[in-house]
Parts: sequence; structure tokens; C-alpha cells
Amino acid sequence: MVVSEKITLIEGSRDVVITVIHNSVKKLKSQPMRVTQDDEKGIMELAVAINKETSATVIINNTDIDLNSDEGIKENKELFDEFKKIITKINPQVIIDLHGMANSGSLFNNSKESGLRICREFIEKPSEGSRPDIDIGFRRKASSNFCTSRGETILRVAKFLSYQGLITDIEAVFPGGSFIGNLACMDRDVMAIEVAKRVRDNKKLNKKFIDAIINFIDSIRGQAISDEVNTAFGVSKISKPEEVKEELKEEPAGYIG
Repeated sequence: MVVSEKITLIEGSRDVVITVIHNSVKKLKSQPMRVTQDDEKGIMELAVAINKETSATVIINNTDIDLNSDEGIKENKELFDEFKKIITKINPQVIIDLHGMANSGSLFNNSKESGLRICREFIEKPSEGSRPDIDIGFRRKASSNFCTSRGETILRVAKFLSYQGLITDIEAVFPGGSFIGNLACMDRDVMAIEVAKRVRDNKKLNKKFIDAIINFIDSIRGQAISDEVNTAFGVSKISKPEEVKEELKEEPAGYIG
């Protein structure tokens, strides 16, 4: 473990990097107004557990600076550049930016549903409500067509999460922030994974999340996947690859430009 004043680097394999950029970031809550870190508790522990099982490299933001907005990055360019320098040197195939989210609140594209659902119609969701166990974000912002990860990779990680019985949606709550947008490139899949508080607080669900990410990492490495991975747990719909490609309006060979 290499520790600097602003960044903790847990060195490991170079193909996958897990980032934790909100470990010490405080959030302002209203009604009642208070400053809290509750929504992000347990994320660093998840990253460390995945590192132990897969040797994926972990990078942690030790500061209370929020690097997930254009404004935050612009005002703290030195810190962001330090992150980017480390990642550029490693040059990973996949970056997973881990975040915590509340169990309920505003919804973006999707609403809570059993199993995996891809890009549901806007009309199917309420504006507020119970959030999924896991929300995967991969667009830099809602108004942008540029994707930070290929649909094939997003579908793969979503399936492994759903196979563990975790209610998994794509951009149900957040479309992915500026941090992943600034790290994406044509040869790299970058995604944000939001983990609900109920999953982080429950040991069984916690392990299911860790196992899902381990299986995802093993799969992109071409390694054997646990026999326990199957479709028996709460999967109401898994779209065929051609359906996903159509729904995401993705070009077959790469990213949306």
C-alpha cells in the first residue's frame, strides 16, 4: 500500500483499476439540513475486498474534494491530474469508479424492478422512489451521446450483478459523472457503479456484490467463472446483445461519437 497525503494507491494488476473518489467527501443534506458521509460509507472496504481477491489496483481520494463535477475538476486540477497521471501510467483496460447511494430518492431513467432491465422508456419511471440495489452509470452526462464504456462491457457487469440476485439497473439514478468522463478513451471501458446503502449494510448482499465484481473481472481476463453463477436469482429480463445494441444505439465496433 502506497500512501500520499492526497491519494492512497493499493498496487495490483494493471488491467483493472477501482477508484474511490468520495471516501472523505462530505455531502450537504437538507430536511433537516446536515453534513453527512453516510451515502458513501463502506465503499473503500468493498474496493479493498475486491483487490484481495482479484489483485485489481485501487486508488482512493483521501481529501474532501469532490472530483465528480466539471467545476470540482476545474477548481482542483492539480489533484485530478495526479489521479490521471497514475491511471495513465497503469493504462488499465477497465476502470470501475465505486460510489454509494441512498436506498430511495430521485430516479433518472429507470425505476426499481426485479432483475436486470436495460434503458427503459422514460414513461415507466416515477420521478422519486425506491432505488435499485446497484446502478451502473457510463455516460458523461445525460445530454451527451458520448459513452465512457462499450455497451457489451456494461451488459456483462450488469448480468453478473443480476445473477447474484441484486436488483441492477443502468442509469436509474445517475448517468455517470465528470470523473469517468475525463478518464475515458477509445481503448478503455470506464464506468461508475453506485451501491445502495442496503447492500453495503447487509453482509450477505455485500458479499454478493463483491462476488459479482470478482466474476466480472475474471471474465474479462478469460478465467473460469464460479459454477454458482447462474440465472436463477431475480432476473426478469436479460436483453439479447442485438437488443442492447439497438437500445443503446451503439456502433458495433466501438464507442458512440
